[in-house]
Amino acid sequence: DNNPKLEISEAEYFELIEAKGFLSAALSIEEKYELVLGNFMDLEKELLSITMERVIDNSFDYNRAYTLNSTVNLRLVNFILAGKSYTELIHSMASKCVKNTAEVKETISTLKSKHYDESLDYHLMEKLRNHVSHSGLAVHGVTGPDTWIRNEEGKAVSRVYNTDFYALRARFAENDRFEKKLLEKLPEKIDLKKAARSYMGAISNIQDSARKLIAESITSA
Repeated sequence: DNNPKLEISEAEYFELIEAKGFLSAALSIEEKYELVLGNFMDLEKELLSITMERVIDNSFDYNRAYTLNSTVNLRLVNFILAGKSYTELIHSMASKCVKNTAEVKETISTLKSKHYDESLDYHLMEKLRNHVSHSGLAVHGVTGPDTWIRNEEGKAVSRVYNTDFYALRARFAENDRFEKKLLEKLPEKIDLKKAARSYMGAISNIQDSARKLIAESITSA
């Protein structure tokens, strides 16, 4: 028929149920990561677009500055929220893909803690989720640190355009709930473009580790 029947044992039935659960959890991991990566790419594309506009039209006024800040804030906040959602759930999702649940959960939790303790950028981006959700914006300014490329004689031969965005420690300090120990470690002017790229790199490292930990189980499923 269109719906052929295959008789299976009770043991095979439960193996199939388990395999389906493993694969569904693995798909969730990939979807979560793609959401983070997509938002990061949107942020980078926005910076490229802003840079291209400045190459063509370098005029500047208050309205344009406000629009730039708002646009970059939107992209960064979306990325932060997606990233924090990923890091909060990845150890739990990965543990649902294997039989050695506790071991995998502990391994990924330890890796996250390592990034948190050793990377100021990762630490900052994790804490920014609460700040942007309950207090204020993350981006306090957008700049274009453009430079000339010069030859050996010092003559300018080409122009390089850049778009950076930053936060001010003093603005974060206005939030009474912002972690004081983190504030003490931050510079007065914080390079958020570098922080965002570092955070994406850390998340990709966690994702790669999670894939390796569940690879055998997923292949079997």
